[in-house]
Amino acid sequence: MLVLSRKLNESIMIGDQIEIVVLDVREGSVRLGIKAPRDVSIHRQEVYAEIRQQNALAAQPESLKLSSTTQRLKSAARIFKTTGSPEKSSIRFKKNSGDKNAPDSPSAADASP
Repeated sequence: MLVLSRKLNESIMIGDQIEIVVLDVREGSVRLGIKAPRDVSIHRQEVYAEIRQQNALAAQPESLKLSSTTQRLKSAARIFKTTGSPEKSSIRFKKNSGDKNAPDSPSAADASP
């Protein structure tokens, strides 16, 4: 890791197109300004880590996604069995509007965790 010291309003160049400027220094916090081409993605480390995690999840084969969904549904069914009521569980149900005698079905909004 390269470590550089900069004072207020001083900058660092990365290549020919990226400039990092020290804008403010206060009580353990540094504000940086970054000048870079629009096609260069710039994220805080914790945001970048979340993006990578979501991308990895999206790249999983459908069978793994279905397995995860199946596990969530089984967990929801266990909660429903132990409480005996959808009101006491974290799953909400709505009436099937097509048939008055049809059993209640989970709403689409409740399908996701």
